[in-house]
Amino acid sequence: SYLTDVKQIYTNIHDLKDIDSQYDYLSGEQKEIISTYWRNFSPEKQSKEKEHFLRLWKLLPDLYFKFTDFLLSKKIAYSGLQYRELARLVETNTLPSDRHKKIIFIGFNALNKSQKKLFELLKNTGKADFYWNTDTYYQNDMKQEAGDFLRYNLSAFSDKDCFIPSNFAQKRKIRLIGMPLEVGQAKAIPTILENMGIDLENEEDLQKTAIVLANEHLLFPVLHSLPSEISKINVTMGYPLKDTALYSLIELYLNLQISESKYGYYHQHVLSILRHPYLQQAEADNCKMLIEWIEKANLVHVGFDALLSYKSELIQFIFTPVREDGQLLLSNILNYLFVLFTQNQVEEKSESQRLEDEYIYQVYIQIKRLHEVLESKAENFNNQMIIRLLYQMLNSVRIPFSGEMIDGIQVMGVMETRNLDFENVIVLGLNEGIFPNLSRAPSFISESLRHAFDLPVIKQQDAIFSYFFYSLLSRASKITLAYNNITGYEGAGEQSRFIKQLLYESPHEIEDLQFQQDLLPVEKSTIEVEKSLKVLAALDEFKIKDGKSARSLYASGITSYMECSLRFYFQYIAKLRKPDGVEEEISPAVFGSILHKTLEIIYDMHIQENDNQTISPNDFDSLHTRLDAALDDAFKDSKGIHVSQKYHYRNNEIVIREVLKKHAKTILRYDKKIAPFDIVQLEGRTNFDISLQVDDFEVGLSGVIDRIDKIDGIYRILDYKTGKVNKAFKSVAAIFDPENKKTEKTIIQSLLYALLFVKQERFSGKLCYPGIYNVQEMKQKTFQPKLTLKGGKSGLLIDHEEINNLLTDYEVALAETISDIFNPDISFSQAEDVAKCKYCNFKELCNR
Repeated sequence: SYLTDVKQIYTNIHDLKDIDSQYDYLSGEQKEIISTYWRNFSPEKQSKEKEHFLRLWKLLPDLYFKFTDFLLSKKIAYSGLQYRELARLVETNTLPSDRHKKIIFIGFNALNKSQKKLFELLKNTGKADFYWNTDTYYQNDMKQEAGDFLRYNLSAFSDKDCFIPSNFAQKRKIRLIGMPLEVGQAKAIPTILENMGIDLENEEDLQKTAIVLANEHLLFPVLHSLPSEISKINVTMGYPLKDTALYSLIELYLNLQISESKYGYYHQHVLSILRHPYLQQAEADNCKMLIEWIEKANLVHVGFDALLSYKSELIQFIFTPVREDGQLLLSNILNYLFVLFTQNQVEEKSESQRLEDEYIYQVYIQIKRLHEVLESKAENFNNQMIIRLLYQMLNSVRIPFSGEMIDGIQVMGVMETRNLDFENVIVLGLNEGIFPNLSRAPSFISESLRHAFDLPVIKQQDAIFSYFFYSLLSRASKITLAYNNITGYEGAGEQSRFIKQLLYESPHEIEDLQFQQDLLPVEKSTIEVEKSLKVLAALDEFKIKDGKSARSLYASGITSYMECSLRFYFQYIAKLRKPDGVEEEISPAVFGSILHKTLEIIYDMHIQENDNQTISPNDFDSLHTRLDAALDDAFKDSKGIHVSQKYHYRNNEIVIREVLKKHAKTILRYDKKIAPFDIVQLEGRTNFDISLQVDDFEVGLSGVIDRIDKIDGIYRILDYKTGKVNKAFKSVAAIFDPENKKTEKTIIQSLLYALLFVKQERFSGKLCYPGIYNVQEMKQKTFQPKLTLKGGKSGLLIDHEEINNLLTDYEVALAETISDIFNPDISFSQAEDVAKCKYCNFKELCNR
C-alpha cells in the first residue's frame, strides 16, 4: 500500500559502495540509515542467527513475486495488493472513471501512498470532494501531532480558504480521575455517570453517552459494572479472543492432549478443565464427582476409560484421546463448541451472555475453516503443526461486536470512535503504553529500514492515536478521563502523554481527582475463640455417657492442643480440614504409613500361613522374600487401588520405593537380632479405647498401636518412625510444661499407647514398656527402642520395671491438660511461638 520497491528493500547490500548507485533517488539521510543497517551484517560481525536471517531475506523477493502472480491469476488479493493494483491502474491511466459522476471522501486521516495517488487523480479530474474532521486546536499548531496527516491532506486536496472549526478551543471542564487498577475504573462507572448528571432512565441521555475503552480488556468488567437501571447497551468494538474464557478452555484442551501418555492424562490438566467456568456451568455434577474421585484417589495420571465412562457429550469430546490424529483434534473442538453453544440457549440473556454466544460462534467458524482447509490437503499434518497453526490463527482473532449507534449507552473501543461525536464521554485506561499503544505488528523490516523507505513508523502510529483522542473530545461537553494510578507493573501508574498535554497545553479547567487506598501493614490481631454453649456441646462429644463416647481423643489431638489450642479448635471442634488435592510428592505421613503397612503385610502373611505368632531367626529369609510383594500392595493401598490391579511406579516413586525397601530391610535385620519373639498385635487390627477420669467426668481416649510383640514374657508397645525423633525426656511434668518451645509429640504418643495397653483387661498386670523403632538410628550397634529418662551421664532406660510409676504420673498430667481443653473459662487461642505455625494447615486463617 506504500508502493515500496520490493527488490530494493529486500536487496542484500554486500558492498556498501553500491548504495549510492542503487538508491540514487533517496536522500542522504535515508542512504545513511540503509548503510548503518547493513554494516551490522558485515562478514566479521555475522553470527549464525544473522546468516539464517540473510538466507531468508534473500528468498523473500522471489517468494513475494511468485505469491503475487499466483493471487492475481486467481483474481484474489489481500488489502496491500489491492492498493498496489489500484495505484498501477492510476499510473497507467486504466482506472475505470465512468462508474461515478462524483465521489465524496469524509473523515479520512492517515493516507498511504496508494490512496494519495487515487485522491490526486480524482481531484484533478474534478470528480471528488473532500471533507475533513479536524479542529484548529491541533490543525494550526505544528507541535500537535494529531494534525500531522491532516495538515498535508488539507493542503493537497482542499481549498486554501476552507473552513476549520474551533470546537476544542472553547473552554470546558474536564474531570481527570486516577483509580487503582483497571477493575477499579470499571467499578467506578456508576459513580462517574451520577457525577456527570446523566439520567439513567432517560434514553436520550444514554444515547449521547459513550464509554470508550483505551484498554480493550476492560470490556467485561465494564459490562458487569454498569448500573442495573441501564436496559440497553450497545457494544461496538473488537475484542481479542485470547483474552476470553473460551480461549483458555481451548488452551487447556490442547495442553491436555499434549500431556497424554500411556498412563492417561496428567491430573493438573484434567482438574483445570473440570474447574473451568464453562464446564462447571454445563456439567456441574459430573465435574464435582470427577474432581472428588481424582483427589481422593490421589491420581497423578487419570485413565482414559474412567473419564469416558461418564455419559456426557461434552466430557466425551474433551477427554477422548486424539493420539496423532490432527483432524480428530479439530473435530472434537468443533463438537464441544457446538455443545456449549446449544446448552447456552435461554430465552432472556444478559449482554455478557450474548457476547459469549458471539465469540463461541466466531471461534467455531474460524476452526471449521481451518479444518476444511486441512481436509482438502493430501498432506497429513501432525498434532504439533496443527496446534501451532491453531494458536497462530486464534491469537489474531478479534471478535467484532457491532450494534446500533442510536440504541442505548455506547461501549466502544478507540478505533470505533472515528468520526463520531458524543455529548458525554468517559474514557477508561488512559495510561502510557496502553494509549497510545507502543506495540506494533511483528515485521521482518526493521524500524530503521521502514524509516528509510517511507514505510509507517511508530511516530506516525502515535500521531494516529493523538488524532483519535482529540477528535473524540473536540465536541463533547462533559468529559471524564480515568487511568490506573497504581504503580508496579507495565503501563501502570503513569498517565498517558495525552493527559499531560491537556494539563500543560490546553485552555481547559482540569479537575484532578485521586482515588487512593493507603497500603498499611496488616495488624497481627490475636484470635481467641471463647467456649460458647455451642463449643461446649461439641466438646461434650468426647465425654463418656452411658459407658461410651461419640468421639475419642487421640495423641495427635492432645499434642495439637498443646502446640496451639486454636489449631485444636479449628480441627476438632470446627472440623475444618485442608482441601483435598492430588499430591505428586509422597508426603512424610504417607511415606510412614506405607512402611507400616508393608511390615504389617509381611508379618501377617507369615502368621497366617504358619498359624504361629512366634517369629524365629530362621524365618527371616522367608520374610525377606515377601518384601517386594508386600511393598507393592502397601503402595496400592495408599493410592486406593485394589491389590489385584497392576501398578506402574512413576518418576520419583521409583526412588521412594527403594528407600522404603531399604527401611523395611533395616527393621527386619534388627528384628532378626532380637528374635525369637511373638507378634501379639499388628497395626489396624484393634483400636485401643479407655476412659480417663478428668475432674467430675470421663473422656474417651483411643489409639492405634503400630505393633505389640512379646520377648521373654515382656510386652513391647512399638511405634515405627521414619523421621528424626527424640526419645529422651527429663520428667513427665517437663513434657507437659506449656512453656516448652518444642512439644514432645513422640514421647507423649508412646506413653499414651503404653497407658492404653495397661488399661486393657486382657493385658492387666502384664509386664511391658513402650518403644520406638526410629529407622534412621536402627543401623547403629548401640540402638535400643526404649525411651530414656534424663539424669546422670547416660540417663535411665525405661523398661517394664519403671513404666508403672511413670504412667501414674503421666495419667495425672494428661488429665490436667485435658481438663484445660474442657475448661469453659479458658479460650482457644493462637500459639505465641510463631515457629509452631510453620507447617500448620490453618496459618493463613491466623494471618501468620
